[in-house]
Parts: sequence; structure tokens; C-alpha cells
Amino acid sequence: MGSGGFISEDKRWIVIPIYDELEWFDSDGFCKAKVGDKWGFIGGDGEWLIKPLYDELGNFDSEGFCEAKIGDRNGFIGRNGEWLIAVTQEKIRSLRLLLKINK
Repeated sequence: MGSGGFISEDKRWIVIPIYDELEWFDSDGFCKAKVGDKWGFIGGDGEWLIKPLYDELGNFDSEGFCEAKIGDRNGFIGRNGEWLIAVTQEKIRSLRLLLKINK
């Protein structure tokens, strides 16, 4: 059992403490959560929006892309957890540079 959860101002559990690590909710209601050595995203009710399958997981950007890694597979997932772009680390660095240049 983990130790991360959220309580309300009146000290009631909103998200029970079953997670090993939690981050804050983003503006769309996604909260990065870790169980064991895998990351996923939960919603405000503590239910998994994206199951904890990922070895590494970034945060969603304004375009709905989140950097993710499972084993040697790297890329970007969407808010449904599906791979949008599966690439190598070098291509990710190049893509980030290209996106910054085009903004």
C-alpha cells in the first residue's frame, strides 16, 4: 500500500492513499500517479484514467502530448493512453527542438 492520497478541507479522503507517489492535478483533471515502479494518470475520484504501465511519464502539454517510456519504447501518448508517436530518444530531442522553433 502506498502513502499518497488527497483529503478535502473537512479532512475526508477524496483520493485514498494507495499510491506510492502523486503529483498535482492538471487543468483537465489528470494527476500523475505511481504504483510500484509504474506511472499512470488518475482522475479526481482516484480511478485510473491511464493505467500505470509506464516506466517514465511526463506531463501533458497544451497540445495533449505526454512523453512516455515503456522499456525501450519511447514516444508520446495522448489523453486516452494510446501512443501518438513512438520514437527513439534522439528523435524526441529533435522533435522538441522543432516544436520550440515553430512556436
